[in-house]
Amino acid sequence: PGVPRAMALVRVGTTAELTRVSPTLETLVVKTSPGGWPGEELLIVRRNGSELFAAGNTCPHAGYPLNEGDIEDLTDALPFAGRLDAPVVSCPAHSYLFDLRRGTCLTEKPACEATPVFDVEDRGGELWACPTPRVGPEAGARVLALAESNALQLEMVDRALRKKYGPGP
Repeated sequence: PGVPRAMALVRVGTTAELTRVSPTLETLVVKTSPGGWPGEELLIVRRNGSELFAAGNTCPHAGYPLNEGDIEDLTDALPFAGRLDAPVVSCPAHSYLFDLRRGTCLTEKPACEATPVFDVEDRGGELWACPTPRVGPEAGARVLALAESNALQLEMVDRALRKKYGPGP
């Protein structure tokens, strides 16, 4: 669904600036100029060449840049993943996991605050985002139980290790 026309959008980049980070995901980090953005950077993720997600690029737990962590699409990786309908990003410092559709912290460590998420659109190769964080019942909503969250954390670690060291024996 598109952004309601009443919301002001700001041009934040182009699809040509996206960098492939996996077979299905591309990312772009955008510096946000002062003037309404909550934070200094926006992380934009495109899945399968079309579906866009945007979140604040700063982990609400300790301030680390989320784009320096792992970004994975685990929607088909685990039995419960059907409820997880967006890519997940992990904080590079403490491995907190965030759902990029809702901004929800998926980690029970205890859980930290949600990261803000934003509406973003591709308009003919130009990326436009709303500087006001998304609100409503989905924003920050929990989608996983504790055991599922722990399984998700282990899957993210496994994938990161396989990327770095290969598939193993």
